[in-house]
Amino acid sequence: MRDLFLGLLLSCAVAIAVRAAEPAKSLALPDLPAVTQKTVQKHVGKGQITAIEQRIDEGETIYEVEFDNHGQKRGLSVGADGTLLSIEVALAETPAPVRKTINEQLKGATLGVIDKVFDDDEVSYEVEIKRGPVERSFTVDSNGKLIHLQVDFAETPKGVQKTITAQGGKVGEIFRVIEKGQLYYDAEVTKDGQKREISVGENGHLDAVRVSLSDLPAPAQKTVKERLGNGHLQRVDKCFDDRENVTFEISAKKDGKRFDFIVGPQARFKGMNK
Repeated sequence: MRDLFLGLLLSCAVAIAVRAAEPAKSLALPDLPAVTQKTVQKHVGKGQITAIEQRIDEGETIYEVEFDNHGQKRGLSVGADGTLLSIEVALAETPAPVRKTINEQLKGATLGVIDKVFDDDEVSYEVEIKRGPVERSFTVDSNGKLIHLQVDFAETPKGVQKTITAQGGKVGEIFRVIEKGQLYYDAEVTKDGQKREISVGENGHLDAVRVSLSDLPAPAQKTVKERLGNGHLQRVDKCFDDRENVTFEISAKKDGKRFDFIVGPQARFKGMNK
């Protein structure tokens, strides 16, 4: 089973009904929790804060901060617990292996924003580029390995195209993902006004569909709630192996840490997903 890369961040994923984020709310620094203010002040330094917005993303409160750093506009995002989630950096501020990969992907394109993203002990770089009128994004890990790359539908294998098309609806963003030596494609599909994601293997096999907790059988829901306790549920993925056996991969946070686990057939707890 593949590890779920939060994402954010990208979002990192798999087919689901995506809950719309609440509209952003403009704030001033004193409106933020004290621990969040401390993180913002630490990373803004002597820069001038120009805007702060609060948004709710899948139940989590996130503060987006824009600031001016010696004439350069930068941004960062911080959680309500003061955790730094991401900060905009310049190309020269990235590690040499990361910089090399970014330059290889540019190939004459214009470089946009680079966000240094923090997910527990993992660091990655989310990069936006523009080639003519076309905007693309990709993600590079701290060792310079390309792990997420936005692609066109026509750039995916025929088997992958067939599986995506079979879902019906309008196809949105598609990412080629390399994780733990495995290659798969995450695709966004909008059908009946509902935005969904699916994860498809290189051979065209439907690997996972993101669902809501209420879509799980009652016994499986009970197992999730018992294991999660006072933790915060972030996503549920219904996963299929080569024999079409079903498991549920749960992505959550508990006590400020990632808390991912697997629920198998008959609602049995199958262990932590690391």
